[in-house]
Amino acid sequence: MSNNNNMIFLNLLLTLRQRLVNARELKDQASLSELLTTFGVLSDVCESGPVNMILTDLTDAARDSLMGVDWKSGIPSIEAIRSALSPSETA
Repeated sequence: MSNNNNMIFLNLLLTLRQRLVNARELKDQASLSELLTTFGVLSDVCESGPVNMILTDLTDAARDSLMGVDWKSGIPSIEAIRSALSPSETA
């Protein structure tokens, strides 16, 4: 992925992460459902590797929140997301 595409994808993931944090806090089932679908689609189009692991964690967090068991999964940190999209990463 080019540096420009990395920055765009980084911003996308950080925005989606924040939406997940907000939806989890508010117990917003509609937003959690939309995010679960979004993370699933992104996982389907990404190659395996660190980015896909981040997407799996985000998917798990959205699913567990929908099921009312937030404690079962964690939301990846901003640093973990940035690290997954380091210049050496090809997603």
